Amino acid sequence: MNHHSGINKHGWAYSLSVSGRTGEHVPAEGVHTKMLGYFVSVEKKDIKNSFAITLFNTDSEQGKQAPSVKEAFVLSQSMLYNPAWGWDEGKVRNAQVIRQSHPTLLLNYERKPHSNLRWMTTVLLSSGSRIVTGK
Repeated sequence: MNHHSGINKHGWAYSLSVSGRTGEHVPAEGVHTKMLGYFVSVEKKDIKNSFAITLFNTDSEQGKQAPSVKEAFVLSQSMLYNPAWGWDEGKVRNAQVIRQSHPTLLLNYERKPHSNLRWMTTVLLSSGSRIVTGK
């Protein structure tokens, strides 16, 4: 879902975007994907100056497929056997899950003192986490 305002008569503009993705047991049992991404940006512009602030991130969780041996494929009668998953209290659980989030903030200032001269400064701040279970 996206929305972009365009620049209004006072020099303000904004953009918003949100997207998500989910998937269960694809291609193997216990493998799953959950992702939510967003993007927000606001800009104020006049004849000689522009200031923008932008924030974006993708939060994700992925259940992985663990390596296996030929004997496990033969016993399970499936080449998609995943030893990382099983049943826990009536729910499918995966022992190898990656959860990550890395929000990023951009601050941008642009100055045009003359028609042939432009000065731009950008500051980027980023932090986040990556958690891997069952290594």
